[in-house]
Amino acid sequence: MSATSQFVGPATTVSVPCYNGVRVEVRTAGQAVAELGRRLALLVLTLQQLGLMNRDPPLVSITGAPGTGKTVVLVLQGVRWLRQGHDVHVLSTRYNTRAVSTSIKQQLEMSLSAGPTPSLTPGSVSYHRYNFWDREADVEKAVTDLVACVKNGHLHVLIDEASFDSRFVFILTIPVIHRFKVHDYSDSGVPAPGDGLSVIRLSHHGNAHTGRWPVDCAQCGQDIAAVLRRLGVGRSAANSPSRLSYRDVFVLTRSLDLQDDVTDGAGRVTSPASGVVQGLKDAGVPVSVLGYQDWRHNRARWERAVQDVAVAATDTVTVAVYGWVTGLERRVVAVLQGRDQLDDDAGLTDERTDRNDRLEAVSRCTTQLITVRTPPVTTTTTPSLTTTTTPTTTTTHTTT
Repeated sequence: MSATSQFVGPATTVSVPCYNGVRVEVRTAGQAVAELGRRLALLVLTLQQLGLMNRDPPLVSITGAPGTGKTVVLVLQGVRWLRQGHDVHVLSTRYNTRAVSTSIKQQLEMSLSAGPTPSLTPGSVSYHRYNFWDREADVEKAVTDLVACVKNGHLHVLIDEASFDSRFVFILTIPVIHRFKVHDYSDSGVPAPGDGLSVIRLSHHGNAHTGRWPVDCAQCGQDIAAVLRRLGVGRSAANSPSRLSYRDVFVLTRSLDLQDDVTDGAGRVTSPASGVVQGLKDAGVPVSVLGYQDWRHNRARWERAVQDVAVAATDTVTVAVYGWVTGLERRVVAVLQGRDQLDDDAGLTDERTDRNDRLEAVSRCTTQLITVRTPPVTTTTTPSLTTTTTPTTTTTHTTT
């Protein structure tokens, strides 16, 4: 009778003492992605990172490829300063650093609220936004602002994704991927928590597909949505450790034409959403779009959207130009192959744009990678949805 009740009785959760520790059930592909993503998010410091944390030079520039732990070192150093009673100033020096800078600020504030400082009154966190890229006056303003923040002859500043030269450069080389113009990786000595998952490859090909590139194709959006459904994304309450939420997903492109519906004052659509965005919507996937249109025409709304994405405040899939999410990561990342007019104008080869995609977009993935590519012209038959068994040794990495 007890065996029969397992099939006909109500679902029941029980707690049973176990000599071998807590057992986590993983029964679906989505649960496997969620569990591996959780393990990848556990903080493990390498010897290189520990070395940086144990020295205190007046100015340090850390360089390294995605996933090597640069931002982790910044956050840990910021936490140390705060607990020593120092004020910490987080600087965003360009628009494409807004998201990661917001994330750093949020992590520092969360660390302050997590527990009391034993002996000192903790410092405070300040966030400064500038644009050194094309606004020279912002450089002088930043200097003026920071000089005014000096306390007792000291100033504690964190800048992520900065572009400057320094005599004090430390290179982090944990093995993740090897890319053009990126320092070689070395053995980290820290074992990965898993062998990685198979890359899911989608093809922008067939009668239902439209547009030159996946970003223009509604069918590609629906194909991505089908994969997300198969992984169980969004089926349970947000932030469940054993389930994937929509906020766990990035859909990334290099296309500057990416946009959501553009409406006029009366709410009428004057310019429709990009195909992939419309396809996701049609499939019932809630999306937030982080493109260039708002950046060009509504900077305030764009800044609010970036802050939302930086802390994953809204349970939506973020569809973004990958330059806007530099420094952020998600468990599931779909990368759309493509080019834009600037690539053509600059004479960039497909090989070069592919390298950029790998470095800037693929590296945002911690667990499950989805690629959407246009097959070569010589391809005669390509399934609209195929799953390969290629190990993700070059696309998944340990988040340190």
